[in-house]
Amino acid sequence: MLTSLLCGVVLLQSAAAAAELPGSVRDLPGARAAGGESTLETRGFSIASSTTLNGRKINYWWNGNTKECIRVATYDGHFEDVTVASHADCKQRSGNGAATAAAVILRTAAVVGAVAQSQMHDHNRYDHQGSSQYRRGYDDGINRRGYNNYNNSSAYEDGFAEGRRARRGNDDGDYGPYGNFGD
Repeated sequence: MLTSLLCGVVLLQSAAAAAELPGSVRDLPGARAAGGESTLETRGFSIASSTTLNGRKINYWWNGNTKECIRVATYDGHFEDVTVASHADCKQRSGNGAATAAAVILRTAAVVGAVAQSQMHDHNRYDHQGSSQYRRGYDDGINRRGYNNYNNSSAYEDGFAEGRRARRGNDDGDYGPYGNFGD
């Protein structure tokens, strides 16, 4: 089940990456800047903001009809890079419903995958907590005995680690089972 979920997340991410650049501007990377700007205007885009970064002119273009914001980096008279930008970059408040939904789906899938992986790890750990190897490891860890995992058992290893954590939580130092006598 986890494998299927992770495959689904990868497919969603791949689909999102492929669909990231709107079809109306996929032909523009590499175009001459003057012709590219005219093309953007005829396709309904207008400049929302501009800046210069590392010798490249960066323009954010907004299309009010399609609610798309793109970032165009121009260098040496050509559109060097065209990418999707956030609506905030184009000084817009709300996003494209489809893009927002896709982003929510991707974030949700990532969270679900992380939770499933965490639960699977916890499930494996709790599966062997009742085993004799876990109990032996826990006893060795809490009673300050040496690590003796002669069966090379992950249950012993987990039990030993848990026993040491429990011991540290109950210790006031490394002096053995003696009380502190203060005021």
